Amino acid sequence: MALTCFHCINPSEKGADPTLVETIRSWRQEGIKPVDSLRTKLQDQQPSSTAVEEKIKSLKDEIRTIEENQQYIDFREVGSIEDIELQLGRHAARMFSNMDKTLSELKDFLREINAFQAENRGSFGPVYAGSGFRITGKPSSNLDWALIEIPDDRVGDNITPDGYYLKSSPIPEDLDEMPVFIHGQRSGYRKGIKNPLECAALTHEIEDGKVISRITYEHSIVPQRGSHFSEPGDSGSLVFTESHVVVGMLFAGGQSHRLSFFTPIETIIEDIKNITKATDVRLKIERSETFP
Repeated sequence: MALTCFHCINPSEKGADPTLVETIRSWRQEGIKPVDSLRTKLQDQQPSSTAVEEKIKSLKDEIRTIEENQQYIDFREVGSIEDIELQLGRHAARMFSNMDKTLSELKDFLREINAFQAENRGSFGPVYAGSGFRITGKPSSNLDWALIEIPDDRVGDNITPDGYYLKSSPIPEDLDEMPVFIHGQRSGYRKGIKNPLECAALTHEIEDGKVISRITYEHSIVPQRGSHFSEPGDSGSLVFTESHVVVGMLFAGGQSHRLSFFTPIETIIEDIKNITKATDVRLKIERSETFP
């Protein structure tokens, strides 16, 4: 199973069959249980189709920038690298060679992503269970998680890009003002500080055509540097300590917010048990943590 945010797989009501709209609203209010046969209609994409489209656009922009660069155009008109070196010197030849190499790499990457998209290689699998948009605890806080069934050949380790295995324990008793980290899909490696204050968050929902406001109290992270800790697209990132112990999952934040919000991992695990009726839920961890 893979863990992500419910809002990442939350289906749109637009164009949906009226009977399915009722089910979607029920999922949001009550969660998705494994016994729900319609859950398989929800498929997760990683990276998301939006992220893939944005990357394709970014690559096309980079390619266009080089191809429309006047210096690059002038070099191409001269001819081969040998001709450029003969007429304009070694420095010009090296400059053209670097630009041409970068352009070739960008085009190769674009072809790979287009093939990835065409072959639907980003599909993970169906949703197994999810929290919906519920609240829990006193004071109340948001629940926003989903479990995804994934093929065996796409199961990986909970390991950071710099080679450290994430661990499930020991979770610190007090996280306030401790350094915490994510490796976000968009932002990459980020370091922040656990905010010692619980933050009130006002959200608006539409129920039966009416706007409903609610206030929840969330665990938050402030950036150590810069104006924000996370970026759009980082939702679902595991939040971990300096010793690589997972303490929560990011569910909100972004460039328009100084604060980023996360749900404690213990809260998520308990709610997974509640929804799925599982008796034992744990993160996939390094083998040596289980067998020291």
